[in-house]
Amino acid sequence: MNKSKSIHKSTQSMRIQEIQLRPVFDLTAYEDGFVFVSASFGYDGNLYILWIDQIPERERGMFVQSDLQQKRVYKVLIVDSVQNCVKGITTLESHFNLHYVQPLGEDLLLVGARSRYYGQDRYDLNGKIVDRQGQLLHELLLGDGIERVQTSVEGNIWTSYFDEGVFGNFGWHEPVGAPGLIAWNRQGEQIYVNTKADIADCYALNVVSDQEVWFYYYTDFQLGRITDPYDQPQVSLVETGLSSSHVVATNGTFALFQSGYQKWQYSLLQQHGENKLSLAQKFSFVSVDGDADELHVLDGRKDQLLFKERSHLYMVSLDELPRAYDR
Repeated sequence: MNKSKSIHKSTQSMRIQEIQLRPVFDLTAYEDGFVFVSASFGYDGNLYILWIDQIPERERGMFVQSDLQQKRVYKVLIVDSVQNCVKGITTLESHFNLHYVQPLGEDLLLVGARSRYYGQDRYDLNGKIVDRQGQLLHELLLGDGIERVQTSVEGNIWTSYFDEGVFGNFGWHEPVGAPGLIAWNRQGEQIYVNTKADIADCYALNVVSDQEVWFYYYTDFQLGRITDPYDQPQVSLVETGLSSSHVVATNGTFALFQSGYQKWQYSLLQQHGENKLSLAQKFSFVSVDGDADELHVLDGRKDQLLFKERSHLYMVSLDELPRAYDR
Protein backbone atom coordinates (compact mmCIF):
# COMPACT_ATOMS: atom_id res chain seq x y z
CA MET A 1 0.00 0.00 0.00
CA ASN A 2 1.25 3.46 -0.91
CA LYS A 3 0.12 6.45 1.12
CA SER A 4 1.55 9.90 0.39
CA LYS A 5 0.62 13.54 0.61
CA SER A 6 -0.53 15.27 -2.55
CA ILE A 7 1.00 18.38 -4.06
CA HIS A 8 -1.09 21.35 -5.17
CA LYS A 9 -0.74 24.49 -7.18
CA SER A 10 -1.93 27.71 -5.59
CA THR A 11 -5.68 28.05 -6.17
CA GLN A 12 -5.93 31.75 -5.44
CA SER A 13 -4.88 32.86 -8.94
CA MET A 14 -6.46 29.97 -10.84
CA ARG A 15 -9.44 31.06 -12.89
CA ILE A 16 -12.51 28.83 -12.80
CA GLN A 17 -13.44 27.92 -16.37
CA GLU A 18 -17.17 27.75 -17.06
CA ILE A 19 -18.29 24.92 -19.35
CA GLN A 20 -21.78 24.88 -20.84
CA LEU A 21 -23.05 21.33 -21.26
CA ARG A 22 -25.55 20.11 -23.82
CA PRO A 23 -28.33 17.70 -22.82
CA VAL A 24 -27.91 14.13 -24.02
CA PHE A 25 -31.43 12.92 -23.26
CA ASP A 26 -34.88 14.34 -22.49
CA LEU A 27 -36.80 12.34 -19.88
CA THR A 28 -40.09 14.21 -20.27
CA ALA A 29 -41.91 11.61 -22.35
CA TYR A 30 -41.16 8.83 -19.85
CA GLU A 31 -41.73 10.40 -16.44
CA ASP A 32 -45.52 10.86 -16.43
CA GLY A 33 -46.94 9.31 -13.25
CA PHE A 34 -43.49 8.57 -11.84
CA VAL A 35 -40.98 10.28 -9.56
CA PHE A 36 -37.27 10.23 -10.40
CA VAL A 37 -35.13 8.16 -7.99
CA SER A 38 -31.66 7.81 -9.55
CA ALA A 39 -29.62 7.50 -12.72
CA SER A 40 -26.19 5.99 -13.28
CA PHE A 41 -23.79 4.65 -15.88
CA GLY A 42 -23.67 0.95 -16.60
CA TYR A 43 -20.44 -0.86 -17.43
CA ASP A 44 -21.83 -1.06 -20.99
CA GLY A 45 -21.90 2.74 -21.35
CA ASN A 46 -25.70 2.88 -21.25
CA LEU A 47 -27.59 5.00 -18.73
CA TYR A 48 -29.88 3.29 -16.21
CA ILE A 49 -32.67 5.46 -14.82
CA LEU A 50 -34.95 4.41 -11.96
CA TRP A 51 -38.40 5.86 -11.20
CA ILE A 52 -41.05 5.05 -8.59
CA ASP A 53 -44.78 5.79 -8.73
CA GLN A 54 -44.71 7.47 -5.30
CA ILE A 55 -41.87 8.30 -2.91
CA PRO A 56 -42.39 6.26 0.31
CA GLU A 57 -42.97 8.21 3.50
CA ARG A 58 -40.14 8.24 5.98
CA GLU A 59 -40.51 6.49 9.32
CA ARG A 60 -41.41 9.08 11.96
CA GLY A 61 -40.74 11.64 9.24
CA MET A 62 -36.97 11.05 9.44
CA PHE A 63 -35.79 7.55 8.58
CA VAL A 64 -35.78 5.90 5.18
CA GLN A 65 -37.85 2.73 5.21
CA SER A 66 -36.53 -0.54 3.85
CA ASP A 67 -39.50 -2.93 3.57
CA LEU A 68 -42.67 -1.04 2.57
CA GLN A 69 -46.20 -1.73 3.77
CA GLN A 70 -47.61 -1.71 0.25
CA LYS A 71 -46.19 -2.49 -3.15
CA ARG A 72 -44.84 0.33 -5.24
CA VAL A 73 -44.43 0.38 -9.01
CA TYR A 74 -40.92 0.97 -10.35
CA LYS A 75 -39.82 1.75 -13.89
CA VAL A 76 -36.32 1.29 -15.30
CA LEU A 77 -35.33 3.13 -18.46
CA ILE A 78 -32.21 2.05 -20.34
CA VAL A 79 -30.79 4.77 -22.57
CA ASP A 80 -28.08 4.63 -25.22
CA SER A 81 -26.40 7.95 -24.52
CA VAL A 82 -24.44 7.93 -27.79
CA GLN A 83 -27.45 7.40 -30.05
CA ASN A 84 -29.81 9.27 -27.68
CA CYS A 85 -32.38 6.50 -27.85
CA VAL A 86 -34.19 4.15 -25.46
CA LYS A 87 -32.90 0.57 -25.50
CA GLY A 88 -35.36 -0.88 -23.00
CA ILE A 89 -38.05 -0.24 -20.42
CA THR A 90 -38.72 -2.55 -17.47
CA THR A 91 -41.55 -2.17 -14.97
CA LEU A 92 -41.96 -4.12 -11.76
CA GLU A 93 -43.73 -4.05 -8.42
CA SER A 94 -41.94 -4.45 -5.10
CA HIS A 95 -42.56 -4.08 -1.38
CA PHE A 96 -38.96 -2.98 -1.02
CA ASN A 97 -37.68 0.59 -1.06
CA LEU A 98 -35.26 0.58 -4.02
CA HIS A 99 -32.73 3.30 -4.83
CA TYR A 100 -30.28 2.05 -7.48
CA VAL A 101 -30.32 0.04 -10.71
CA GLN A 102 -27.42 -1.50 -12.62
CA PRO A 103 -27.03 -4.05 -15.42
CA LEU A 104 -26.06 -7.57 -14.42
CA GLY A 105 -25.40 -9.56 -17.57
CA GLU A 106 -28.75 -10.00 -19.32
CA ASP A 107 -30.57 -9.08 -16.11
CA LEU A 108 -30.92 -6.05 -13.84
CA LEU A 109 -29.79 -5.48 -10.26
CA LEU A 110 -31.99 -3.23 -8.12
CA VAL A 111 -30.68 -2.24 -4.70
CA GLY A 112 -32.20 -0.62 -1.64
CA ALA A 113 -29.82 1.57 0.34
CA ARG A 114 -31.20 0.32 3.66
CA SER A 115 -31.37 -3.17 5.15
CA ARG A 116 -32.83 -3.77 8.61
CA TYR A 117 -31.57 -6.47 10.97
CA TYR A 118 -34.41 -8.15 12.89
CA GLY A 119 -32.57 -10.95 14.70
CA GLN A 120 -30.56 -14.11 14.15
CA ASP A 121 -30.64 -14.90 10.41
CA ARG A 122 -33.47 -12.39 9.89
CA TYR A 123 -32.71 -9.30 7.83
CA ASP A 124 -33.76 -7.51 4.67
CA LEU A 125 -32.33 -8.85 1.43
CA ASN A 126 -31.75 -5.51 -0.26
CA GLY A 127 -30.31 -6.73 -3.56
CA LYS A 128 -32.95 -7.82 -6.12
CA ILE A 129 -31.95 -9.47 -9.39
CA VAL A 130 -34.74 -9.31 -11.97
CA ASP A 131 -34.98 -10.20 -15.65
CA ARG A 132 -35.71 -7.56 -18.28
CA GLN A 133 -39.44 -8.29 -17.88
CA GLY A 134 -39.27 -7.39 -14.19
CA GLN A 135 -39.60 -10.92 -12.82
CA LEU A 136 -37.66 -11.55 -9.60
CA LEU A 137 -34.88 -14.12 -10.04
CA HIS A 138 -32.81 -13.88 -6.86
CA GLU A 139 -32.38 -11.83 -3.66
CA LEU A 140 -29.19 -11.19 -1.75
CA LEU A 141 -27.90 -9.30 1.27
CA LEU A 142 -25.64 -6.35 0.38
CA GLY A 143 -25.67 -4.64 3.77
CA ASP A 144 -27.22 -1.49 5.19
CA GLY A 145 -26.16 2.08 4.44
CA ILE A 146 -25.19 1.72 0.77
CA GLU A 147 -23.75 4.90 -0.74
CA ARG A 148 -22.92 3.69 -4.26
CA VAL A 149 -23.48 0.57 -6.39
CA GLN A 150 -21.69 -0.33 -9.62
CA THR A 151 -21.60 -3.65 -11.43
CA SER A 152 -18.88 -4.97 -13.73
CA VAL A 153 -18.78 -6.69 -17.09
CA GLU A 154 -17.93 -10.00 -15.40
CA GLY A 155 -21.11 -9.81 -13.30
CA ASN A 156 -19.61 -8.63 -10.03
CA ILE A 157 -21.22 -6.08 -7.70
CA TRP A 158 -19.33 -3.27 -5.94
CA THR A 159 -20.92 -1.48 -3.00
CA SER A 160 -19.63 1.45 -0.98
CA TYR A 161 -21.14 2.50 2.37
CA PHE A 162 -21.95 5.68 4.25
CA ASP A 163 -21.37 6.04 7.98
CA GLU A 164 -24.50 4.24 9.23
CA GLY A 165 -23.57 1.22 7.10
CA VAL A 166 -20.00 1.28 8.43
CA PHE A 167 -20.70 1.82 12.13
CA GLY A 168 -24.14 0.22 12.41
CA ASN A 169 -27.80 1.21 12.59
CA PHE A 170 -31.16 -0.40 11.76
CA GLY A 171 -30.39 -3.16 14.27
CA TRP A 172 -26.93 -4.02 12.90
CA HIS A 173 -24.41 -4.37 15.74
CA GLU A 174 -21.93 -6.10 13.42
CA PRO A 175 -22.66 -4.24 10.18
CA VAL A 176 -21.98 -5.89 6.84
CA GLY A 177 -20.64 -2.60 5.50
CA ALA A 178 -18.00 -2.11 8.23
CA PRO A 179 -15.11 -2.29 5.71
CA GLY A 180 -16.64 0.62 3.76
CA LEU A 181 -16.10 -1.04 0.35
CA ILE A 182 -16.99 -4.58 -0.73
CA ALA A 183 -17.27 -6.54 -3.99
CA TRP A 184 -19.71 -9.44 -4.38
CA ASN A 185 -20.43 -12.09 -6.95
CA ARG A 186 -23.91 -12.70 -8.31
CA GLN A 187 -24.62 -15.24 -5.56
CA GLY A 188 -23.97 -12.65 -2.84
CA GLU A 189 -20.55 -13.97 -1.80
CA GLN A 190 -17.87 -11.43 -0.91
CA ILE A 191 -14.96 -11.52 -3.36
CA TYR A 192 -13.17 -8.33 -2.26
CA VAL A 193 -13.22 -6.62 1.14
CA ASN A 194 -11.39 -3.38 1.90
CA THR A 195 -8.68 -3.76 4.53
CA LYS A 196 -6.29 -0.96 3.53
CA ALA A 197 -8.27 2.29 3.77
CA ASP A 198 -9.75 3.54 7.06
CA ILE A 199 -13.20 4.31 5.65
CA ALA A 200 -15.91 6.02 7.67
CA ASP A 201 -17.88 7.03 4.54
CA CYS A 202 -17.00 5.94 1.01
CA TYR A 203 -18.33 8.91 -0.95
CA ALA A 204 -17.39 7.99 -4.51
CA LEU A 205 -16.90 4.77 -6.46
CA ASN A 206 -15.70 4.24 -10.03
CA VAL A 207 -15.47 0.68 -11.33
CA VAL A 208 -13.44 1.17 -14.50
CA SER A 209 -13.15 -2.58 -15.05
CA ASP A 210 -12.76 -5.81 -13.14
CA GLN A 211 -9.04 -5.06 -13.03
CA GLU A 212 -9.25 -1.39 -11.94
CA VAL A 213 -11.46 0.28 -9.31
CA TRP A 214 -11.20 3.81 -7.89
CA PHE A 215 -12.80 5.13 -4.69
CA TYR A 216 -12.76 8.31 -2.61
CA TYR A 217 -13.50 8.32 1.09
CA TYR A 218 -13.71 10.06 4.45
CA THR A 219 -12.04 10.38 6.96
CA ASP A 220 -8.80 10.93 5.05
CA PHE A 221 -10.30 12.42 1.85
CA GLN A 222 -7.99 10.18 -0.14
CA LEU A 223 -8.31 8.75 -3.63
CA GLY A 224 -7.83 5.00 -3.71
CA ARG A 225 -7.00 2.77 -6.67
CA ILE A 226 -7.35 -1.01 -6.59
CA THR A 227 -5.81 -3.21 -9.28
CA ASP A 228 -6.43 -6.94 -9.74
CA PRO A 229 -8.89 -6.88 -6.80
CA TYR A 230 -10.04 -10.50 -6.85
CA ASP A 231 -6.74 -12.35 -7.17
CA GLN A 232 -3.80 -10.20 -6.02
CA PRO A 233 -5.24 -6.84 -4.93
CA GLN A 234 -2.88 -3.89 -4.91
CA VAL A 235 -4.13 -0.66 -3.28
CA SER A 236 -2.62 2.81 -3.56
CA LEU A 237 -3.93 5.80 -1.58
CA VAL A 238 -3.18 9.46 -2.19
CA GLU A 239 -4.45 12.62 -0.50
CA THR A 240 -6.55 14.94 -2.66
CA GLY A 241 -6.84 18.09 -0.57
CA LEU A 242 -10.58 18.03 -1.40
CA SER A 243 -13.49 17.25 0.89
CA SER A 244 -16.93 15.77 0.37
CA SER A 245 -16.87 14.94 -3.34
CA HIS A 246 -19.48 12.30 -4.13
CA VAL A 247 -18.22 11.56 -7.64
CA VAL A 248 -14.92 10.98 -9.39
CA ALA A 249 -14.18 10.49 -13.09
CA THR A 250 -10.73 9.37 -14.16
CA ASN A 251 -8.72 8.34 -17.21
CA GLY A 252 -5.81 7.14 -15.09
CA THR A 253 -3.84 10.36 -15.47
CA PHE A 254 -6.43 12.97 -14.51
CA ALA A 255 -9.26 12.77 -11.98
CA LEU A 256 -12.25 15.11 -11.90
CA PHE A 257 -13.97 15.79 -8.55
CA GLN A 258 -16.56 18.06 -7.08
CA SER A 259 -14.68 20.72 -5.14
CA GLY A 260 -15.75 19.80 -1.64
CA TYR A 261 -18.83 21.53 -0.29
CA GLN A 262 -18.95 24.04 -3.16
CA LYS A 263 -21.16 21.79 -5.27
CA TRP A 264 -20.97 23.91 -8.43
CA GLN A 265 -17.16 23.81 -8.57
CA TYR A 266 -15.11 20.93 -9.95
CA SER A 267 -11.40 20.29 -9.61
CA LEU A 268 -9.26 18.44 -12.13
CA LEU A 269 -6.28 16.78 -10.46
CA GLN A 270 -3.33 15.32 -12.32
CA GLN A 271 -1.70 12.13 -11.07
CA HIS A 272 2.09 11.90 -10.90
CA GLY A 273 3.02 8.26 -10.46
CA GLU A 274 1.02 6.53 -7.74
CA ASN A 275 1.53 8.90 -4.85
CA LYS A 276 1.16 12.53 -5.95
CA LEU A 277 -1.68 14.71 -7.24
CA SER A 278 -1.55 18.31 -8.38
CA LEU A 279 -4.38 20.70 -9.19
CA ALA A 280 -4.51 21.17 -12.97
CA GLN A 281 -7.66 23.21 -13.46
CA LYS A 282 -10.95 24.27 -11.85
CA PHE A 283 -14.29 24.19 -13.68
CA SER A 284 -17.93 25.03 -13.24
CA PHE A 285 -20.57 23.32 -15.37
CA VAL A 286 -23.82 24.98 -16.41
CA SER A 287 -26.90 23.74 -18.24
CA VAL A 288 -27.99 24.83 -21.70
CA ASP A 289 -29.84 27.70 -19.97
CA GLY A 290 -26.66 28.77 -18.20
CA ASP A 291 -27.87 27.49 -14.82
CA ALA A 292 -25.41 25.87 -12.43
CA ASP A 293 -27.66 25.59 -9.36
CA GLU A 294 -30.11 23.15 -10.99
CA LEU A 295 -27.42 20.97 -12.56
CA HIS A 296 -26.98 18.09 -10.11
CA VAL A 297 -24.21 15.53 -10.54
CA LEU A 298 -25.45 11.93 -10.24
CA ASP A 299 -22.65 9.52 -11.05
CA GLY A 300 -19.08 9.06 -12.21
CA ARG A 301 -17.89 6.13 -14.31
CA LYS A 302 -14.58 5.75 -16.12
CA ASP A 303 -13.77 9.22 -17.51
CA GLN A 304 -17.34 10.61 -17.48
CA LEU A 305 -19.71 12.41 -15.12
CA LEU A 306 -23.52 12.29 -15.37
CA PHE A 307 -25.75 15.23 -14.45
CA LYS A 308 -29.49 15.93 -14.27
CA GLU A 309 -31.24 19.28 -14.66
CA ARG A 310 -35.03 19.15 -14.39
CA SER A 311 -36.02 16.60 -17.07
CA HIS A 312 -32.72 16.52 -18.94
CA LEU A 313 -29.61 14.40 -18.52
CA TYR A 314 -26.15 15.81 -19.27
CA MET A 315 -22.72 14.21 -19.56
CA VAL A 316 -19.13 15.38 -19.68
CA SER A 317 -15.94 13.42 -20.30
CA LEU A 318 -12.39 14.41 -19.50
CA ASP A 319 -11.60 14.52 -23.22
CA GLU A 320 -14.14 17.33 -23.67
CA LEU A 321 -12.51 19.64 -21.15
CA PRO A 322 -10.23 22.46 -22.34
CA ARG A 323 -6.66 21.30 -22.67
CA ALA A 324 -5.22 24.12 -20.58
CA TYR A 325 -3.81 21.54 -18.21
CA ASP A 326 -1.56 20.20 -21.01
CA ARG A 327 0.42 23.44 -21.20
